[in-house]
Amino acid sequence: RKVMVWRENQTRGGQWTKIYDYDGHTSSVNSVCFAPHEQGLRLACASADGTISVLTWNGQGDNSWSEVKVANAHQIGSNSVSWAPTPPEGSPSAPARLASGGCDGVVRVWAVGPDGGVTPDEAFDQAFAASPHSGWVRDVAWA
Repeated sequence: RKVMVWRENQTRGGQWTKIYDYDGHTSSVNSVCFAPHEQGLRLACASADGTISVLTWNGQGDNSWSEVKVANAHQIGSNSVSWAPTPPEGSPSAPARLASGGCDGVVRVWAVGPDGGVTPDEAFDQAFAASPHSGWVRDVAWA
């Protein structure tokens, strides 16, 4: 139900400090994945409540976080999330992308804006609908 972000302070002999608590899920959190470093401190979470969430650190000024929760990302539950690699420098600008897999046998691809807003990739959803999995999707990854 909860995601906790910890920071190691190496100047204090490897002491760990909890810097953030997110309790926006109503069931277990099944997967957490940090975004590529080019996006800053951002992570995605998949929960058994069927949602995914994107958590973005806003900076040191006020140490605040932006929280975006996608309701009904998957029926029954969400099992996994994975960020797409950042395109090489000089490539056309594209939003960050995230894949998720669920107990409903569905893989989804999401566009994630700079503000953390999450929208489904409708073209992928349509293409995937023609060949869904017959069981749970337990993990997703980018090649």
